[in-house]
Amino acid sequence: MAKKHGSIKQKGLSVSKVRFMPRKSRVWVLSSKPGTHSKALSIPLGFLLTGLLGVAKNSREAGFLLNNGKVLVDGVERKSRNFSIGLFDLVELKDLKKNYRIVLDCNGRLVPAEIKDAGKQFKLCRISRKKTVKGAKVLLSTLDGRNFTEKQTSLKPGDSIKVSIPGQKIIEELPLQEDSIVLLLSGKHVGKTAKVLEITPGSLRKDKLLTLEDEGK
Repeated sequence: MAKKHGSIKQKGLSVSKVRFMPRKSRVWVLSSKPGTHSKALSIPLGFLLTGLLGVAKNSREAGFLLNNGKVLVDGVERKSRNFSIGLFDLVELKDLKKNYRIVLDCNGRLVPAEIKDAGKQFKLCRISRKKTVKGAKVLLSTLDGRNFTEKQTSLKPGDSIKVSIPGQKIIEELPLQEDSIVLLLSGKHVGKTAKVLEITPGSLRKDKLLTLEDEGK
């Protein structure tokens, strides 16, 4: 019988740099399935429970927690150890009554940061695509695979939105403009936040240029 899905494991040497683990510690590691986040920018939910949070000793215990509905991601119960977890995802451990937001550290690795109960009610998403669809409506697609249909909006790719959890409704628009606070996702200063001082418009051949300030620099 043919397989209906990809492999659930991969070589430790081939894991993405966003995974916080020594590459040579194990030959085989758990792999994340394609989903809301790309494989290169995500970690599997099973690894988060065992390797980063330490609430499970091994993959079998992680599977037991997931199968019994003890773990919520963005307000939804997830049962797959291979479910992809990415930037700003909200992970809730029901029995322990703890909530975590996935953030970037100074080395560009995804790590969980514990938050209060009020923080689990929303999530920040960056808009990656905008297009017009049937009915003269505007479709906004976010970096984590969400889609929102609006009658009219001034938002554009590069802007961000605050989304209610688990309602999945836009509760605040965060356009990229001067004096905005941004998070750097790559490069030498990955994981740092900075203030936008100036935005130089781009062209067909040149990307938009941002001048940022961090601690007076």
